[in-house]
Amino acid sequence: GGVPVLARGREVHVHVVRFGFESDIDVVNALITMYVKCGDVHSARLVFDRMPRKDRISWNAMISGYFENGECLEGLRLFFMMRELSVDPDFMTMTSVISACELLGDERLGRAIHGYVSRTEFGVDISVGNSLIQMYSSAGNWEDAEKVFSRIESKDVVSWTAMISGYENN
Repeated sequence: GGVPVLARGREVHVHVVRFGFESDIDVVNALITMYVKCGDVHSARLVFDRMPRKDRISWNAMISGYFENGECLEGLRLFFMMRELSVDPDFMTMTSVISACELLGDERLGRAIHGYVSRTEFGVDISVGNSLIQMYSSAGNWEDAEKVFSRIESKDVVSWTAMISGYENN
């Protein structure tokens, strides 16, 4: 990111409005992502809030944008708002939320999210499992990290690396 890139992005945003593309959800999602990548989460949120219709990509871009910019609590608030509005998360949403729990060091919330994913189709997703391993191992909770690891049917290099690096760091 940076100021020159952000300034160019704002110019593009002006053109999006001028040429009437602000109702194109893909274009608006790209604007959200651009602002987030440039570190301007506030502008991303303004664009997000003005959207008449949001899809899962809109929600994920904004939620992960908060996490990427160190605003984990705001990202979690938005995740819970997403759920209140009956918008179903996807694998990307859940891995981001689990990573935020790790960054916050909030194992209690992480366990609650783990309970949620276990009751859904996310419980068998390898990327969600890998995020849970990372979260538990970074908290020094080997018992739960190993339980998640043992339940992953087709472990990949990320699964193994998460366990190994967790042992190295604790």
